[in-house]
Amino acid sequence: MAGKNKGEFIEIEPKQEIVEKVVRVNRYAKVHKGGRHFSFGALVVVGDKNGRVGFAQGKAREVSVAVTKGAKAARSNMFTFTLYGTTIPHSVMATYCSTTVFLKPARPGTGVIAGGGVRALLEVGGVQDIYTKIIGSTNPHNVLKATALALKSIMNPVEVMKKRGKVIRRFEHMVEKAVEEEKAEGETEAKVVVESTDSKEDKVATDVEEEIGENEMVE
Repeated sequence: MAGKNKGEFIEIEPKQEIVEKVVRVNRYAKVHKGGRHFSFGALVVVGDKNGRVGFAQGKAREVSVAVTKGAKAARSNMFTFTLYGTTIPHSVMATYCSTTVFLKPARPGTGVIAGGGVRALLEVGGVQDIYTKIIGSTNPHNVLKATALALKSIMNPVEVMKKRGKVIRRFEHMVEKAVEEEKAEGETEAKVVVESTDSKEDKVATDVEEEIGENEMVE
């Protein structure tokens, strides 16, 4: 359960490289007058190992080209979800068509208890410890879409605590980190405003000096 993660938060260094994984490759055949034409479809998931993931399918005459197309489309459809150390903040469940996916936080060291598309999507997203269960159809497309809906429905603990005006102890460090980030952003914005104001004042002063110099020359 989520309560078992109390005091077990692990800070993860952000990783920006995009990781790709092929979930499934299908072969398709289209019948023409001259015979059958074959093509391939590759279902690909991508992620930055830090809470950003995406998935898509690419089709082509060759497997390698299909994988490349799928990865490119997946990169353009990436979305962000909330991580809590090596797991997720709370349990979630989502349904797409006849597939229901259930995700549950786990203690550090548990590993990713999942298979197929669920495992691939969670691993590229940076989740290392989690329990999962698929109920209903195990069609890879439906499973990935249900998993994506579940990840998108994860609530950010900091935003929830702000709305309710209460602090949950095991998420307290996240509030402190968010406050520090807001302060840093505020200082950066203030510095930019001051620099832009100084540059404007310098420009005005320069224009005035040039105008005075021109007037003296005319006299």
